[in-house]
Amino acid sequence: MKRLHVSVKELPPVIRNALRQVGSHHADVQVEVCKSFYAPGSYGKGYRGQVLVANMTTGESQYAAGSWGGSNPFAQHPVDEPSGESPLPPGFFALTTGGRYWTLHLNPANVAALLPSAGGEVTPREAYLLAVFAKLNSAGRKDEFDRYRDSAPHSSEIASLESRGFIKVNRAGAITITATGRNLAGSSYYDRVPRPKELEMEKRRSISAEDLLRPIGIKPR
Repeated sequence: MKRLHVSVKELPPVIRNALRQVGSHHADVQVEVCKSFYAPGSYGKGYRGQVLVANMTTGESQYAAGSWGGSNPFAQHPVDEPSGESPLPPGFFALTTGGRYWTLHLNPANVAALLPSAGGEVTPREAYLLAVFAKLNSAGRKDEFDRYRDSAPHSSEIASLESRGFIKVNRAGAITITATGRNLAGSSYYDRVPRPKELEMEKRRSISAEDLLRPIGIKPR
């Protein structure tokens, strides 16, 4: 199952209309490329599981929702008590959520015709920076770059990422990541490119007991 993020404005009208129908107003949406999907159920108090399945050609759709807060013994809903996988044949798409954000499910046969390209390649260093921009807020980014000072991006790196459409920088200098940038981000901001201090620690860990003892004249057993 492949996951990526896509800008909503780049999706076909039938999918944009479905997102508006379910009340989703986010700029991008997570996409799962799959041949089947599961009803998500509620993510917790204040949320409910929701599913919409629609025909890409006609726009005809079916919607179902669960109880607020999840499974309720007084009102049973299939969304809260899913019996298993639901098939997703070519020509149909599904929208699911259990919280604030919706996921768009697409059959592999429809992906090439509906989704924009991934948007290019990045170096491991750039993938790390994109992961920071994607997964941390401004305070979290500052903390990450303060703790690992040599990991902070240079102005040339920011300019390069912005020119390729991976991030946006407003007049105040605030950075937001685009859907294309999310797709190219590293799996975790912990996947940072090793810095000199970390490399030195790795060298120290690789030293054997024999290496430590020989300089002071003790023969290893």
